[in-house]
Parts: sequence; structure tokens; C-alpha cells
Amino acid sequence: MLIRFVNRSEELSILMRYAEVGHYPIYLIYGPEGCGKTRLLKEFISGLRGKDEYLVTYLDALESSSIEDALLGPKELVEAAVGIASSLISGSVGEVLTRLLPQLIKKVLGSVVKGKHVVVAVDDVAKPLGKELIETYTKKLLDLTEWLMSRDARSVFVIVTSSEGSTYEYLYRHNYVNIQTLWNLSEEATNELLKVLKAPKELWQNLYLYSGGNPRTLIELSTLGWSMEEHLSRLRRKYGPVLRRIAIKYSENLNEVLNDVDSLIKYPELSNELINANLVAPVTRPCLGHTPRVSKELGIGKYYAWQVPAYRYLISELI
Repeated sequence: MLIRFVNRSEELSILMRYAEVGHYPIYLIYGPEGCGKTRLLKEFISGLRGKDEYLVTYLDALESSSIEDALLGPKELVEAAVGIASSLISGSVGEVLTRLLPQLIKKVLGSVVKGKHVVVAVDDVAKPLGKELIETYTKKLLDLTEWLMSRDARSVFVIVTSSEGSTYEYLYRHNYVNIQTLWNLSEEATNELLKVLKAPKELWQNLYLYSGGNPRTLIELSTLGWSMEEHLSRLRRKYGPVLRRIAIKYSENLNEVLNDVDSLIKYPELSNELINANLVAPVTRPCLGHTPRVSKELGIGKYYAWQVPAYRYLISELI
């Protein structure tokens, strides 16, 4: 379901500025699953494509079958990618193209980058690669950035996105990547989206407190007739085994974490469990655009936050 793009104008303007002036090193957008990273990136790319002064490449790293759906970019780059289709023996198209993209750009676009604003965007980079390769791959993207600069590109902006907790864990300590958090929507923006989705106005406040402004959660709720209980049932089925294991293993600490998510600073093992399960996310402040206020009601701390408040409720049921 494609919903009208809502209330990310500040975030979009920041990306547009970097597309014009360049950014060094790699720019990584990290945030909760379903917070709108992909939609923001697609709107950003859409605003640049067709402009003669820009050379734009977009790769959906999660696309499983079609090269044409996975890769948007200069004609010669897409044709080269299609030309290697016969070698895609194992793995999804997105995974294979993610691994090949830096070399493919160097091979195909070296003669056309001079004087251009070059933008390379890889969406959901961590899932196909796995945490073992994310550091190496990001370093390759830095090498690509420097190579494009050496070819006299007018500016270079290489941007990647990820919602995988391991991405932050593995990359925050490196100076070759600038990590920015994209958070869920503000309450005002959530209400704007709920209006678009035709949610009953009397439910807006409860829906915001339940979802924390997570767009994907709100869209899913719209397909369930705005039944938060039915949505919770889905989450119990999805996360049940993981949540039960965490609740049993860390029963002594969870009450404190449920009351104050920033107390995870004291419990690194529990923190890693919750982050890697995509239940909690680190928050780097200020965020890209909207920066969430600290809120116990929403489970948002200064340093950590529950990706969706409903996840905190699911944990509380088990302890």
C-alpha cells in the first residue's frame, strides 16, 4: 500500500543539500523498522532523477528477483547489471548487486562522472550482507567515494540505510561512516498520516501512544480496522519465542528497563539482545529531522528507545 508522503520535508531538504554539496564519509541512516527510511530515500532519489547535472544510482538490497526493480541508475549501469544476470547462481538479486555495486560503478561510470553531482544510495544494506560483512562493505563504499572524487565528480554523496541493530553495533566506532538516526513520526505528523489513512479521530491519541508514530505499524493497523488487540496478537505470534527467552534470561533487570529504557547502559548483554532483535534502538541525537523528546510513556530515553511502544507492552506481559 503506497501512502502519500507525509511530513518529512526537513529530512528531505537535508539530503537534497548533501546531494548538491557532497558528504564525506559515508552517510548511514539507521532507525526503527518501518519508520520510513525506504520511503524517504525513494522520494529523495525521485527528486533527483532526470536532472542532467546529477548521476544517480539507487539499489534496493532486499529485492529478490528482478534486476530492473532492484537497480535504478544510468542506462549503461543497468545494462551492465542485466548482462551479469546469468551469473546469479545463488542469493537474491539485491544481495548479489549489493556486493557488486562498487566495482560495477567503477567499471561502467568512470568516464561519465566528471563534473556531475554523483549520488549512490543503497537501501537496507545490512540484511543481505549480514553483520560479518557490514564493516568491510562500508569501507568499500568509502573507497568508492574517494574514487569518484578522484575522477573529478562535482560532488559525491553515498548514502545507505539499515534498521538492523548489528549495523549500529559494528559501525559506530569507525570514522569512515557518519550514522544518523531517523526516528518515527512526531505526534503532529502521525495525526497527518492518520488523517490520510482515515483513522477515526477519537482513536488518534491511543494510536500514537501504541505505535509511537511508526508509519508501518499505523498502515498495518489500518488494514486491521484499527484493532490494536489484533495487532498485538500478530506481534505475540511473531516475537513470542524471542520475548519469552529474553524475559526468562533477564528477569532481574527487565523491570528496571521497562521503567527506564536508558538503564540498558548498565546491562550491555541485555541491550545487545534487544537491539539485535530490533525491539530497541540506540538514539543518536540530534536525529535526522524530527528528534523525539524523552518520554517514559512512549519508552523513549536519551540514549535508547523502544522501536514501537507496543514492544515494551509485550515484554511487560511476560514478567
